[in-house]
Amino acid sequence: MEREHAVGVVGVGTMGQHFVEWLLDDGFPVFVFDVDDVRIDVAEASGATGVSSPAALADRVETVVLSLPGSQYVEQVMEGGWRDGTEGPVDGGADAANGILATLGEGQLVVDTGTTRVETDLHYARECRDRDADFVDAPLTWSGPGDRPTMFVGAGEGGYERARPILEVLSAQHHHFGGLGSGQIVKAGHRLRQNNMAMVDAEMVEFLRNNGVDPEAATDLLELDVADRLFEETYPSTEGWAKTVADGADAVEDRDVTETAGGGDAETDGVPNAGTTAPRDDLCEGTARPRMAVSHWAKDHAYAIEIGHASNTALPISSAVYQAMLASQNYAESLFDRELGFQDPDWFDRADPISHFRRLNRPAEEWRRVEGNRSDGPDDPEDDRNLEDDR
Repeated sequence: MEREHAVGVVGVGTMGQHFVEWLLDDGFPVFVFDVDDVRIDVAEASGATGVSSPAALADRVETVVLSLPGSQYVEQVMEGGWRDGTEGPVDGGADAANGILATLGEGQLVVDTGTTRVETDLHYARECRDRDADFVDAPLTWSGPGDRPTMFVGAGEGGYERARPILEVLSAQHHHFGGLGSGQIVKAGHRLRQNNMAMVDAEMVEFLRNNGVDPEAATDLLELDVADRLFEETYPSTEGWAKTVADGADAVEDRDVTETAGGGDAETDGVPNAGTTAPRDDLCEGTARPRMAVSHWAKDHAYAIEIGHASNTALPISSAVYQAMLASQNYAESLFDRELGFQDPDWFDRADPISHFRRLNRPAEEWRRVEGNRSDGPDDPEDDRNLEDDR
């Protein structure tokens, strides 16, 4: 197998598995690496070849595609942050031989499809250039036409032209916005709008409901694209957000875990050691897909705010939304007593932030509901009074 015909995918979670299938369907030999051996097994069942490290992958392919959750994971993969298939920090360069930079050389290309800090991509673009290789940032979103994601591309002209054949396979559409980092900036702006609008919708629904108006009827009349979950008085599990680690598995029967597959950004799956379930064998119906930590949802927003600060761009609304996002996540995780995951059956990042506004506007009612869900019997009026006094 000749190196110039092969593509390597690092991180074969939900998005990475899609990449593998699309590349194989287009005739590319594909090599894969992930810290989760089960995910490698799934990719191999599709026809890819698993390897033992990012360095081994870069040694076999012309193009390396990164499908990772954020800057720290890009750093680990490029520098060699894994030891014997497990996640770990780079320790005095001891694992450098396992990183992509150890074997990357002339004529190769690295495409970062995850949401990453601009400075991270710029740093590794310089490292690649020192090795006569190219680096392209091409973060993605499912918000767009077609059955494949839209990609925002930042690259020099030479790097973009080299990456174009791969980008055309991995996306329904893409646009070259300019030099390195431009793609990440566009993605950050897109995420700001997504998250800000999600919070605006949640606030509007609670405003209407708190003033005696049916929010669903109002939004239907105006033909507003508001998530149905915002109208529910309870949360997706049958007994509300009161499930614990012990009984949480019983709460997912009423929820289609694939409901966000076409509407949310799935570029950041493939998180090492995220406590997730195994990947699907067919990536269609069946068991839950691997999912990322909820904190990685807020991560995109945090990156965008960093870009705003660096460019002296005031982001007062986005900054407030970020705090509301964190408050909503912390509330949910405290009730579940576990770290929730992106596309978790008990959490939908575009809708569940309404919990933040419920707690602000109806604290006694919210706590009574939660406490009632925890109870094995009917609510005790005395308990309600105590909760109201203590709020």
